[in-house]
Amino acid sequence: MKNMKKFIKNIKITKAQAKDIAIEAIQWNGENLSELSAFVKTARDITLPDKSDKILIPTKKGDFMASVGDYVLKAKDGTIHGFNKEKFDDSFKPMNKKKRLFIGKNFDLD
Repeated sequence: MKNMKKFIKNIKITKAQAKDIAIEAIQWNGENLSELSAFVKTARDITLPDKSDKILIPTKKGDFMASVGDYVLKAKDGTIHGFNKEKFDDSFKPMNKKKRLFIGKNFDLD
């Protein structure tokens, strides 16, 4: 027990904050297919399934089914990721909406 108290006494607790990262993102509004296609720039086309308010976007992890309001973002390494609106709004805040730049916590997008 005495050794444990010494051990606990020698532990230093450090506070740290996650690094913020800047990303580029675009929101699917149901009408901006050409803008989204130019943003994604992949060999595979973005496809419209039977439902007109949804699109399939190719990502590294597989196709992302985006509903109106969802976001497509480009990571620093150029990979494309899909986020539903709620997750995106919780994770990112606008830096410059005209340039589609957002900042959020540095978490693993893969």
